[in-house]
Amino acid sequence: MVSVDLFNQGAAVLVVVLSITSKSKGVPLHVEVDPPEGGLTLKSFIKCEDVRSVSKERLLHKLGAVSPVTLADVMDRLRILLDL
Repeated sequence: MVSVDLFNQGAAVLVVVLSITSKSKGVPLHVEVDPPEGGLTLKSFIKCEDVRSVSKERLLHKLGAVSPVTLADVMDRLRILLDL
């Protein structure tokens, strides 16, 4: 999840997430994550251009969390993407 706790606990029952792929496509907005970070078993790439709101009901269980460094990389790319 990339949304703040205040939103995650709100009445909308939604969270904002970014999808992850195990295929490197050389996209500058992707952030590489090496296992076991985030509970992953394969080298993966966070697709910062693929921002989605999903119902909390669709999230079955938490795999893990990324490091503060990886999260900062994701936030930097989101700032670029959204011109913030």
